[in-house]
Amino acid sequence: MRTISNSKGFNLIEVIVALALLAGVLISIAGLFTYGARFVKSGKEMTEALSVAKDILEELDKLSYKQLYGEFGCSASDTSCIADTETNSYAQQWGPSIVEKLGEGAMATITLQPVGGTASPPTFSSSRGIRMAVLVEWHENMRQRDLELAMMRF
Repeated sequence: MRTISNSKGFNLIEVIVALALLAGVLISIAGLFTYGARFVKSGKEMTEALSVAKDILEELDKLSYKQLYGEFGCSASDTSCIADTETNSYAQQWGPSIVEKLGEGAMATITLQPVGGTASPPTFSSSRGIRMAVLVEWHENMRQRDLELAMMRF
């Protein structure tokens, strides 16, 4: 009988170890894909929230100064005005769009604050401008998320 002293190739143990290392690397890479997909979804929802807040501010900017606080049921002598898309009749117009883009339970809170003027604290009738802020709130993967966008109007 003849024995082969100089064998070429891999034995079974080497192949199994190589496959185990390859499987470990592939599982790690697959985990990165799911992690990346989660960030893409989060970024998409943040962009949708920003879009909603921007749309609301643009609509508010079209109103006259008196209409701006009057539509939300505030008076000229108020020092601030807060309305949300669930309870305020004027703000409810944006509710369906917010829920459509961000899911059930999503809402926006609109805050109007007079700035400047002669009264202290400023009222809407004595102010020189209004700070308009929109806070959009929604749930993402069982956690609360929010985004606030504000602008000044003079």
